[in-house]
Amino acid sequence: MLRYVEDHEEIAYQYAHALVTFFTIDLGAPEALQLTRNIITESTNDIRNFEEEEVASRIDVALRRLIDRVEADLAD
Repeated sequence: MLRYVEDHEEIAYQYAHALVTFFTIDLGAPEALQLTRNIITESTNDIRNFEEEEVASRIDVALRRLIDRVEADLAD
């Protein structure tokens, strides 16, 4: 997952943007972004059970950066 985000950041961004956009159908943008962040947190917690802490932390940072970028784009 991390390699995909690192190697294909633009595609990963498009997926993140699509996810947030999908959630905004039923939620406002702030709630959709928070839900997406919650999903990232839960996923990263699960990854910590199978991978080293360093790997999980790198994944968490990369995914949160993507969501921050989506948030910035939605604010424009």
